[in-house]
Amino acid sequence: MRFVIRPTADPKNDVDLTERLTAAIAEEIWLRYGGNERLNWLEAELHLQSILGGESAPRRSGGRRDSLLVTRRLHDAARRDRESVGVR
Repeated sequence: MRFVIRPTADPKNDVDLTERLTAAIAEEIWLRYGGNERLNWLEAELHLQSILGGESAPRRSGGRRDSLLVTRRLHDAARRDRESVGVR
């Protein structure tokens, strides 16, 4: 899913902000919780898809509960990654 805007100053040209928004979310996750930049990026993509109401966002019968499980798994993987290189 892409996030594209058309600026008022140049409405004929699209500006794709998807990568910048994903980067901002991933950076905030890293600042608050540390972790692996790849996992943080993947988690950020999931959150952006959820924010934009994307069909490809992980939607199961559990809704938010399943989303929290995905987030927890990503954080657990990041923690194991940090511990494997001696960072706590």
